[in-house]
Amino acid sequence: MQYYFVSQKEGKFQLTKEDYHHVKNVMRLKENDHLVCVYDQKKYLCAIHYIKDSYWLETLNEMEPTKELPLQIELYQALIKNDKMDWVIQKVTEIGVSKIIPMTCKRCIVKIEENKQETKRIRYQKIIKEACEQSHRSIMPIISEFINLKDIQLEKNTLGLVAYEEEIQKKDWTLIIQPKLYQKIAIVIGPEGGFEKEEIELLKNKGFHCISLGSRILRSETAAIYACSVLAHHLEYQKEE
Repeated sequence: MQYYFVSQKEGKFQLTKEDYHHVKNVMRLKENDHLVCVYDQKKYLCAIHYIKDSYWLETLNEMEPTKELPLQIELYQALIKNDKMDWVIQKVTEIGVSKIIPMTCKRCIVKIEENKQETKRIRYQKIIKEACEQSHRSIMPIISEFINLKDIQLEKNTLGLVAYEEEIQKKDWTLIIQPKLYQKIAIVIGPEGGFEKEEIELLKNKGFHCISLGSRILRSETAAIYACSVLAHHLEYQKEE
């Protein structure tokens, strides 16, 4: 069943122009066909009705929301090449991340001028919306404003982790995740060239724990997907227990 995030006007759900085109001309939904509409973090089963060149959505009933992770995951992702950055944002949204913060640091190859950052954020938000619809999430992750690594602040009740390829201790870092002690997990992923040691020291001083993602050196985009997948699986497994 097709799944769309909608707005509301005069008490009625509204599709975006792009989504309406998709419903009518791509999916070719017919009169009274059903689709799922998400509004204000709630899911509704709706039927579509056509009126000449327009439509209206009939709400049939409210549905059970898709369950989110018991702890929020915030990803600080160093800027990487466009297609790879898009791919990371898409996949971590599907995995269940709640917030994505594009980050600059010393070894970032990609530089995005300040006057172009908002355009990028709009593009990222579109990727997030489509990934949420594909994965049937009820809550869209936030795409934050761009930040420099030195300006990161670890919030209260947040467990801070930074993936570091030179971390000596190859232990199971999921053991330090205690849902009763934290409300969020912030994970920091570096660029293609990795972090400089002074950046790692800066993050440690801010309360972040260095973790190893194994004995192999991972690409930045692989590290992001791997770390978020491990976190999501661990949190859901703990919740079931």
